Amino acid sequence: MKVYIAEKPSLAKKIAAALGGGRQGGGFIQGDAWVVTWAIGHLFELLPPEGYDPALKAWRRETLPILPDPFQLSPKEGTLKQLKVVLSLIKSATTVVNAGDPDREGQLLIDDIIEHSKYAGQVERLWLIDLTEKGIRKALTSMSPNREFFGLSQSADARRKADWTVGMNLTRAATIAARARGAQQLFSVGRVQTPTLALVVKRDREVEAFRPTDHFGVKATFQFPLDDDTLTDIPSQWQIPESELDEHGRLLQQSVASTLIQRVEGQPAVVTSCEQTPKRELAPLPYSLSALQAHASKAYGMGAQETLDVAQSLYEKHQATTYPRTDCGYLEENKLDEVQEILATIGQINEHFKSLVDAIVITDKPRCFNDKKVTAHTAIIPTANNPDVSKFSKAEKQVYWLICRRFASQFYPAHAYLQTTILIECASETFKATGRSVTEEGWKRFTRSEGESDEANEDEAILSPVNPGAIGQNIETELLKKQTKKPSRYTEGTLISAMANISKTVASGSVKATLREIDGLGTEATRAGIIELLKKRSFISPSGKNIISTDAGRALIEALPREVTDPSETAIWEQGLALIAEGKLRGDQFFDKQCQWLKAMLKRFDTEFNISTENLYESCPECQSGSLVPRKGEYGDFLACNNEDCKFTRNSGKKAVKGLSKKHQCAECESPLIKRKTNDRNWWGCSGYPKCKTTYFDNNGLPAIPSPDYDCRDCGSPLIRKRSKKTEQRAAVTYWSCSNYPECKTSYFEKGTKPDYAGAK
Repeated sequence: MKVYIAEKPSLAKKIAAALGGGRQGGGFIQGDAWVVTWAIGHLFELLPPEGYDPALKAWRRETLPILPDPFQLSPKEGTLKQLKVVLSLIKSATTVVNAGDPDREGQLLIDDIIEHSKYAGQVERLWLIDLTEKGIRKALTSMSPNREFFGLSQSADARRKADWTVGMNLTRAATIAARARGAQQLFSVGRVQTPTLALVVKRDREVEAFRPTDHFGVKATFQFPLDDDTLTDIPSQWQIPESELDEHGRLLQQSVASTLIQRVEGQPAVVTSCEQTPKRELAPLPYSLSALQAHASKAYGMGAQETLDVAQSLYEKHQATTYPRTDCGYLEENKLDEVQEILATIGQINEHFKSLVDAIVITDKPRCFNDKKVTAHTAIIPTANNPDVSKFSKAEKQVYWLICRRFASQFYPAHAYLQTTILIECASETFKATGRSVTEEGWKRFTRSEGESDEANEDEAILSPVNPGAIGQNIETELLKKQTKKPSRYTEGTLISAMANISKTVASGSVKATLREIDGLGTEATRAGIIELLKKRSFISPSGKNIISTDAGRALIEALPREVTDPSETAIWEQGLALIAEGKLRGDQFFDKQCQWLKAMLKRFDTEFNISTENLYESCPECQSGSLVPRKGEYGDFLACNNEDCKFTRNSGKKAVKGLSKKHQCAECESPLIKRKTNDRNWWGCSGYPKCKTTYFDNNGLPAIPSPDYDCRDCGSPLIRKRSKKTEQRAAVTYWSCSNYPECKTSYFEKGTKPDYAGAK
């Protein structure tokens, strides 16, 4: 029997459908000669320090560094039941198929299970980029031996161990030192989160230290005759002599510009050169995840995690787009065979878009189809699956539209224009005019249809060519009063871009060259999560579309050694992980280097980590001697005085949540559910609102959540665990009912905590 192990239940169902359907079991789907089962994300995790030695539960400097040898995994709490199902199925397998997500974490996630099972038979790898039924069937016919992905799994394992070691030790070291200075919170440190926080802190400091500088220029308009004896006005800019500019290329003396205007006004002028150069601008490549997150942030104000969640939903739930966690903007050349089918699908978005798609005539291979530039994943593009867009959320429609538009633009001609540059001499000074005239709109028809401006070109005029030597006259001059602009604070989109293009933030030439060759700070799959973690730690906070570092975040960065906050350090780590994936570096070699680095940093912490806690906490208004520090309570966060003799508390500003469930989680985002009441009717909502707007009916105290583990034997829909009403004659009874009610009215008694399929009601 061939056993397929998917990363999550939703993927397992899609694989089973592509294999022919099958019958639902408890934690698996059974076919004639195959079975598809699933993990629920990672089923294993590294033991915490106290798992190796109970004494390590206490945070003490003398116990650092903590370096487990060997590292040990333990089943994650809450997933043991499904793990037992998977392990029991592997025992009877003739072949096991790793169907984890197509990245290093997905590879490791399933490899952990297979290794734990001690299975010694044949193992294959199902690499799924396209989750349509057609895409899955195609992948099923081209599976590879799982051993070919050994390096990918080793890379993920090395990343896991290094992150644990550095994060666990430096977080403890920083928090212990901060508490000695009166701090009352966790100061987490990580190889990606800390350099990312440093980027935000550095930018915020630049914004706050900025002081505008006045500088000046001169705009002059000249009138010249054309060949047809008509006159044309040419606006131009004074080319300020270098001797008048400061080190940043600015004219600071207004008197110099004013004197120039007096010399030029009404004076004759001559054209010294006029050049027209044809230019072409190719369509931007299809999206990588970072590029999509940056564009969605700019266009719609979406956060990085929100964009990732929407892209994941389009991929998994709707099968409308391909795998989103990709760093690549290129496609495999054989994908050209599917282009017409994909275009026919996305042409149905609306009538205007259909007219643009219908006009496509493919004559040449677009540059995005390049096997040599494809990495482990390909760009995010639409699939040929025809989704019901009416069922999309607003955010799903917006992101789907971006992906479709970017893909379709690949098949349009380049945007072409004629670049005109005219140099004019007047009063022995040089003036320059630039302009462009569009000769072929090309792919920019897609951006024009959305009303987007071409910011780079909106100030350029359309210039008529004039003959060199033509004599004209100045007809207008204008003093241009300018001010330097302060840097923009990061948005989530621009921070994602900065993380992906980390080489731009590094000054050193040799390091910059190295960083250009690697993926940047973090990976496509982890960057959004890093930003969310920094929010959770209260190191950054949103301010409109921007994100700003908090006092705690700034204090941490200013206290840490430069090597911990330097983006180049963690980017070079990613280079090492890439070498492991390619089989050019062993995981133990990589880990030994990280341990040496860690020991050196801990020594630095002992002498250099002097965190300032002065602005972290406000004084207690009750006793005046203590400080209000964050605490966690049953109904949310609050502030409490750290003076033992004072009992003052106050809401932290983070809304206390009543009715927050400790047992029930949202099936969409795994946040705790909240029991609510409207017009005497109980219902359940996700605590992740407004990012997650999932709600459930209340069934006598239980949220009506469709189960990922148990399906109706009659119609195949997920079952919902329910509770009957208690009456004077009958006690409340828990049972399982079909989520497809009222179309399907099947229900089952409960046996233990499972539906009793032998006892239908």
